[in-house]
Amino acid sequence: MEFPWGLPANAAIQGLLCSLMFLILHALLTARDVRSFALWLADQFAAKQPDACDGRLATALAETRKANWLMFSRCASFFTAGGMSYWIHTFYVHSHPTLPEGIVFVAVSCMYMLFLGTATRAVDLTAERVRACCSFFYCGMMVCFLAVPFAQGLHLDINVMLVQLTSCRFILSAVATDTKLSAPWQVLLTAGQLWADFLAPSGLNHPGFCVFLQLVSLGLTIVLSWMLETGVRATLCAQFLHSDAESLMSSFRRMLRGVCDGEVLLDSNLRVHSVSDCLKHLLMTSTNLHGKPFTQVFDPADLKRFKDFVTEGSPEDPPSAGSVPSSLRVSLVGAVSTRVPVELYHVSISKLYGSHDPYHLIAWKEDAESREQPVQVPQEVACPSTTLRQLTRQAAAHEASPPCGALAEIFSQVADVSLLVDTATAHYSTPQVNLRFPGRFYSPQTHVPHLRSMVLPTEWPTIQHELARYAQDQQETYAIQPRPLPALRCRTGHASSRYRVAQKVEISAHRSTKVWIRLGNFSERSASQERRVDSQRIVRKPRCE
Repeated sequence: MEFPWGLPANAAIQGLLCSLMFLILHALLTARDVRSFALWLADQFAAKQPDACDGRLATALAETRKANWLMFSRCASFFTAGGMSYWIHTFYVHSHPTLPEGIVFVAVSCMYMLFLGTATRAVDLTAERVRACCSFFYCGMMVCFLAVPFAQGLHLDINVMLVQLTSCRFILSAVATDTKLSAPWQVLLTAGQLWADFLAPSGLNHPGFCVFLQLVSLGLTIVLSWMLETGVRATLCAQFLHSDAESLMSSFRRMLRGVCDGEVLLDSNLRVHSVSDCLKHLLMTSTNLHGKPFTQVFDPADLKRFKDFVTEGSPEDPPSAGSVPSSLRVSLVGAVSTRVPVELYHVSISKLYGSHDPYHLIAWKEDAESREQPVQVPQEVACPSTTLRQLTRQAAAHEASPPCGALAEIFSQVADVSLLVDTATAHYSTPQVNLRFPGRFYSPQTHVPHLRSMVLPTEWPTIQHELARYAQDQQETYAIQPRPLPALRCRTGHASSRYRVAQKVEISAHRSTKVWIRLGNFSERSASQERRVDSQRIVRKPRCE
């Protein structure tokens, strides 16, 4: 072949020029990739700051390598046993092995003993012993690479054996997942195989191409080892970060549940990540809020403040597990456009579920007295106990003039009243009062008092479930015993930060779907008290997730 523009006619020079032109064209097309690879390679050898999870990562990698070697040795023991049985048969049937074939047989036998010892747990595996086993296997492969090209092919096929040994190089790179260990051995194996190929009796027809292919195999084995090790490290780091984030989130949830009415987890886009029954109870809606923007339940006047409040929380420096997160008072929009004033607490959780963007744990405490009601209800009807306390205070201040107006208002709204009267006192005090309201007691101005308004929102799902189950058991069972329940937190009718805890809660049978619930042994609590004792008390099972 001769070039028309007068280049040398020597075929070797022409071929060299064509090869160089192709390489130059490839470099021009991939210049960006070459530059990125060079920068990445320089970054790998640059000094790096120690990571917080390096200690745990080293331990986890050691356990992974032990598990890899154990599984590999179990499989390889069967494979080497099959190969050795074939060679033993051919040695007896045909002829004695030559020296190179005998060396290969001895090397494979030694590796079989290594696999058998670790597969049967005769040798306790440690991180150092796994590295020693990998090095021993590399030594056995080196012996085979040096001996196979000189075999005469009486008992083994040389080409097939070389392919098998090359595949073992890749397999061991994956098993070891240790680039610092594999890279030097892979270089030695490449040099040994090239030396054996050049000195073999059969020789090489294309020595340059043979060197190129060996270098390709060397690069691929090292890259494979690095990729697997990097992937395992990244997976373990993601698991550690996720575990740390879960632990942080759980600690804040335990603390906030003692002082708040509920919480919800938001993703980085402020969408509801998980279904929250607490949120649905707060907004008095049955709509499934999973995956919907949390910002849609805000009063438009408070939306910008909430976004600024969430943005201020730094995921790099979250509050410690013993401190109370920052708070913000806003109004949410519930059913029939009801404004629900709440105090929000925010904790930013980074690396949760392996995400690069932070998640947001939002907890709230409802300001029940400031909630707008669709129907205005007189306080003495909604909570008769508050009215009775007011009557008691008025009676103490004006003993001679009883609060007849308030009593008359109560009597006009109930079906009957049972009073326990103590005749030993001067004014015949009534320590116990039972009120019964009419069955049909609905009007634009009044409604029957209900348990939902008397307990905290976080207590409602549990007590609702227990009462419904007891009512069902009551209808199915002729005689049912009273059933005790855990302590119940109730509203006080005062500031939303204070409430009363009924230590004694018992439900008993009545008839049909009606049941009795008895509350006793009350103690008054506040949010500040819950914060102080939260780290010392045993947290009950969560009311709602």
